[in-house]
Amino acid sequence: MQSNAIVLIAVICGFFLILLAMVAFVVYTSRKENEQYTRIAQALGFAPIENIDEITQKVAYVRDLNMDKHHRLTNVYCRTHASGAKTYLYNLSFRSRSRSASGFGKKTTYHPLESNVLAFISPVWNLPRFNAFPRLSGSGTMAKLGNSIVEKAMDIKHEVIRFPHIPKLDEQYLISTLDIPPSNVRPSDGFLRALAIHPQLNLHAGGNTLTISFTGDVTESPSEEKMKQLYRIGMELAREL
Repeated sequence: MQSNAIVLIAVICGFFLILLAMVAFVVYTSRKENEQYTRIAQALGFAPIENIDEITQKVAYVRDLNMDKHHRLTNVYCRTHASGAKTYLYNLSFRSRSRSASGFGKKTTYHPLESNVLAFISPVWNLPRFNAFPRLSGSGTMAKLGNSIVEKAMDIKHEVIRFPHIPKLDEQYLISTLDIPPSNVRPSDGFLRALAIHPQLNLHAGGNTLTISFTGDVTESPSEEKMKQLYRIGMELAREL
């Protein structure tokens, strides 16, 4: 009996040690990532902010999201320019609810939806709401089929817009609008050409806001080199609006 009690105590202690190790690992990873974001933000001239209401409202509008109930922004930093324009750096995640491991109640988990995002906000813009997402590359059957399926799915809620006069743009990007006729979405040719030469961007625009990120960065940690590259691209696009 005593031997069984010792084994049981050892198992319980082992379980709690594993649990503590997991918690410690999550805390350590989160702290390292936060430090990395802070370092990159400082390198780009950004500073952390406490009030994120403005950027939350802008993201909700351009992406047509219900931010209060299902989404949240994290690692939010801001840079204010002399012109009155602002640039934000942030991550966007969405909430899911599933039954907890214990079987009692449900647990809330946040998953990345868009990571390492830059939002450019200018008081002089009044943009129609539109977005751009990269098409699958390649000329093979699977790529064509995949692009066709995505386009048909997009047509359920959005209107696809084509710009045949801009070389490679329609082959590289699926551009659509949510709530206005496609004929009303006519960014400058300079903006469209700049977009065409920078593939693999996830772009949303509307009102006084433009957001961009690299599509392959959803689950990746931020890279200073890539964020500087994204910032240069964003400034190039913003100048053409």
